[in-house]
Amino acid sequence: MNFEEVVISLLPITWLLLSFFYKYRANGNISKHSGFRTALSMKSKENWKYAHKYAAKLLRIYAIFLILLNIIVIVSNSLNNTTMTVIVVLQMLFYFIIGYRVNKDLAKKENG
Repeated sequence: MNFEEVVISLLPITWLLLSFFYKYRANGNISKHSGFRTALSMKSKENWKYAHKYAAKLLRIYAIFLILLNIIVIVSNSLNNTTMTVIVVLQMLFYFIIGYRVNKDLAKKENG
């Protein structure tokens, strides 16, 4: 594996592992040190559980999608510094989208 392949693989693999941690964390107590910590998710045990289960699901879906995208890019021999940068920016954007979607759904659930 070369440098670019390692770089584009780090986040999706980390997300896959994090999804299992979140799924495990959903049944745990609310923590100020680890987990999906937002004001809404820490408001109640029910919110904590919902946020972690939903975040785990999204992390898993996006991680699998990005791993498949990475494989396609690597196999097609189109991986260079520019492609690597675009993929990493896309990965970070997806991470923010996950946080936004979980918080948005949590707020919707809170408000009825």
